[in-house]
Amino acid sequence: MDVISEFCCYCFAPFEIKFNIFKKNVINGQKNFFCSSDCYHGFQKLNKEEQSFFINKKRKLKTKKITLICQFCKTDFFINFSRFKRGLSKNYVNFFCCKDHSSRYKKENNKNKNEWSDKKIKWLNSDKNKKNLKTQSEKLSKEKAQDMGFRYLIYRVNNRCKQKKILNNIDVDYIKKIWSEQNGKCPYTEWELELPQYNKQKKPNMASIDRINSSLGYIKGNIRIVCLMANYAKNDFSEVEMEFFCQSLKNNVRL
Repeated sequence: MDVISEFCCYCFAPFEIKFNIFKKNVINGQKNFFCSSDCYHGFQKLNKEEQSFFINKKRKLKTKKITLICQFCKTDFFINFSRFKRGLSKNYVNFFCCKDHSSRYKKENNKNKNEWSDKKIKWLNSDKNKKNLKTQSEKLSKEKAQDMGFRYLIYRVNNRCKQKKILNNIDVDYIKKIWSEQNGKCPYTEWELELPQYNKQKKPNMASIDRINSSLGYIKGNIRIVCLMANYAKNDFSEVEMEFFCQSLKNNVRL
């Protein structure tokens, strides 16, 4: 039902009002309706006695019943206007021609809800869903561990910069960008890097932040992620000195 017939409280002319607007006004406590703004302003200019006279006259003209459509059987039926207003004030959406139809409508809705809940329970207990949950949890745990590793790298760099008063302007997002550009590998050894964690034993392939030019600080464009062993070997030396050391080590050391 999209439209409801009403009587103007000032000129008493019948007019139609949208159901949604009528419902909002009834819930907000409005009882008088007007066919135009002129009628509304004219009614507001009246004193209280005149307004009460117009309201009583409108009540006599107004029909006591309105027609609605039953939500269950889809047939027209009459309902008292006061009862209809009471239902709107209680946020009722569906109206029925009898109690039997209202109870049957509720039972059908409950059946559909129960069927849907049973299907949901079966799907939750299925093997496919359990596998999906495992894969999702594994992905989340890996992502969390990776994020913690990046943050721990930044934490170590910040502590070192505070102690030695070195310039630093890198953040977690920049470290992640370099990690993806290097594909998680050390540029010196091509080893797959392992991100550090708090209270974790040191390993040769553990990731560490290295400065390309040791005379500059930990600034964007001057860092890369290398394995811990290569970073210990390089220390504050240049790349040329590091390369010379590695070549001499390869030529002279015999295992």
